[in-house]
Amino acid sequence: MKDNNVYMKKYLILAIVVIGFVMQSNAQNNTKKQLKSQIDSEKATFFTEQIGLTPNQAPKFWTLYNKFYAEEQVLRHNEEILIKEINDKALSDTQYEQILSKIKDNEAQQRKLQDQFHHALDNVLSKRQKILYYKATKEYRAVLLQKLKKYRNKK
Repeated sequence: MKDNNVYMKKYLILAIVVIGFVMQSNAQNNTKKQLKSQIDSEKATFFTEQIGLTPNQAPKFWTLYNKFYAEEQVLRHNEEILIKEINDKALSDTQYEQILSKIKDNEAQQRKLQDQFHHALDNVLSKRQKILYYKATKEYRAVLLQKLKKYRNKK
């Protein structure tokens, strides 16, 4: 019973810190950077609760996740640039083939990155928590889309 109390106290402290970040960002104007910060805080709370991260697991998980997310964003940005090249001008078949090859390479890098991340999660999360992570990822996308719709409708 004592271990549960210690766990609950640590979990509550973690939740209070995350909520504090959310409240702090709500008090500021909604610039893009502040909105991103708010979304990141809400995301952290959502995933922490849905996965059931312990205070011991949370820093390890978020270190892995943040690294994965940053690298994934770079790859997505690279793909957007490649696709934009197609829209910007008429290209030869050879140029289209080169771009297509780069897009395929980029997608392969994304799959490799995802595989590495999911393998690294084996050292942090239980099998049950990994399933909860996959579930939370899908659910969070829907939550985020709803929030973005509300935000856009306020403008």
